[in-house]
Amino acid sequence: MILKEKQYLRLKLENGPEVINFLIAPECVKDLLVGGAWLDYSILQVWCTCMHRLCIETNKSNVFGFLDPTNLSFKSKSTMNIEPFKSYIRTRLRDMNKVCYLAPFLMEALEINRHLSKG
Repeated sequence: MILKEKQYLRLKLENGPEVINFLIAPECVKDLLVGGAWLDYSILQVWCTCMHRLCIETNKSNVFGFLDPTNLSFKSKSTMNIEPFKSYIRTRLRDMNKVCYLAPFLMEALEINRHLSKG
C-alpha cells in the first residue's frame, strides 16, 4: 500500500460510538516505521493494535508479534536495572514464538546501553 502526500490511512478500530474516524497522517506512519520521531505511547498502542489486526486479516498472525510499548518505557523506569525489560522481551518472544520488531525503541536502547557501559 502506497500513500500519497496528504493522504490518510483509514483504520478499523473497535471503539465507542463517539469516535467516528481515526486517521494517521503518512508522516506519522513514516515516523513509526523509520524512527524519525517519538510518538506518544497511546499512538504506538493503536498502531500495534492495527498492525495486529492487519496480520490476522492477512493470515500472518502466526508470524508477526507486537510488544506493548508501555512495558518498554525506558524513561519511566530506572535505567540502572534493565533486567525487567530483558525479562519482558524474553518472555514475550518465547510465549509468542513470532518475529517481533522493536524498532521504535532501538535508538533509545542504544543510548541507555552506551550510558550503562560507561559506568
